[in-house]
Amino acid sequence: MILHLDTTNADKVNLVLTDRNEKLVQHSFAVHYDQAEKLLPELDKFLVDQGYGLADLKKIVVANGQGTPASQAKRGGQDTPASQAKRGGQGAPASQAKRGGQGSFTSLRLGLATANALAYALNIPVEDQDGQVLKVSGLQIVEPRYDREPKISLPKNT
Repeated sequence: MILHLDTTNADKVNLVLTDRNEKLVQHSFAVHYDQAEKLLPELDKFLVDQGYGLADLKKIVVANGQGTPASQAKRGGQDTPASQAKRGGQGAPASQAKRGGQGSFTSLRLGLATANALAYALNIPVEDQDGQVLKVSGLQIVEPRYDREPKISLPKNT
């Protein structure tokens, strides 16, 4: 079973379970600057409600900014059921549609850190929606991709 995790929308988190590219179940929950507090408890509840546990996961796919042109070309510019499931449904994530890019810097990094940590702890593969991974010192991780400079502090008054 594959867990698809999407925290790229600043207003909601999408969790999807797939098996052999078939979407089994999806759960979305609202967030407002509280992804860190909600993500793991909601993930645990989601799995338990479906009769699964972390040990049932065989891979984690995490949304990581916008898809690359190469991944879009591989799909012939079309979404596949797996790519749609990874984003929790049809089309681009709502955050990309509204802002022309990914969600907040913090929400993106939270999803990546959670996916990387769970994959490491469970000794399962992790990749982003394009299948990209980075191998460092024998570890497989997903490195963040941003479509703009992060805005993590208030602008300085000059």
